[in-house]
Amino acid sequence: MEFLTMSGMDLPLAVMITIPAPWEHDRYMRQEIKDFYRYYATMMEPWDGPTSILFTDGEILGAEKYAAEGFGLELDGRLRVKKKNDGHRTQVPGIYTAGDMRRGQFLVVWAIREGRNAAREVDEDLMGYSNLGAAE
Repeated sequence: MEFLTMSGMDLPLAVMITIPAPWEHDRYMRQEIKDFYRYYATMMEPWDGPTSILFTDGEILGAEKYAAEGFGLELDGRLRVKKKNDGHRTQVPGIYTAGDMRRGQFLVVWAIREGRNAAREVDEDLMGYSNLGAAE
C-alpha cells in the first residue's frame, strides 16, 4: 500500500485494491463494485487480512465503505451513515444505524446507548409501539 501511495495513488483507492471487501460471494453487493474488485484482482494478490480497517494519512480518515454501499446507504464526510432524521432510521426503509456508524468514532458506552435506542425504534416500527425505555 505504501508503494502505491508513494507512486501517487490516492489512499482510499490503494486501500480498496490491497485490502478488498469479501466480494466474490456477496449477493447483495452492487455489480459495479464487484467489477471494480475483479479488475484489480487481476493485477495483484490481495491481502486476506481483517474485515474492518480504519486508515489515515494525516489528512484522510477512511473505512471500508462496502458494507454501507451494499445496503444502498450513503456516508457523510465523517464516515457516518446518513440518517433520515435525528433518530436511528436511515434513508433506506427498514435499515437503522447506531454506535460509530451513526455518531462517528466514540466511546463504547455511547455505542451501547445508541444500540438500545435503535432497538426501541425498530420495535416501534415493527409493533407500532415499544415497551423498551429510552437509554439515559
